[in-house]
Amino acid sequence: MEDSQFVKKFRKAERPGLYCRVLKDGSVQTGDSVRVEKYEGERVTILDMYRDHYNPDLIESAIQRFLDAPIAIRMRVKKEDQLEKILGKK
Repeated sequence: MEDSQFVKKFRKAERPGLYCRVLKDGSVQTGDSVRVEKYEGERVTILDMYRDHYNPDLIESAIQRFLDAPIAIRMRVKKEDQLEKILGKK
């Protein structure tokens, strides 16, 4: 990037990207049909997750909001640990 301030600028811009995970192995080819299923449960945005990474809200309801959403296993474990700590279970 040749910019010593890049990381600070990137964080301040709050324009994170995301990755998707594969739930079932297989092949996808041009012309294959794709179905989008609407999720009706609790949601957190990528921006919510990004902000939480840098400044986690360690209040039970805030942590539970993440745990009620379909988040990645790695983040789920982190949030479960945070919840256990604030509830005095660890």
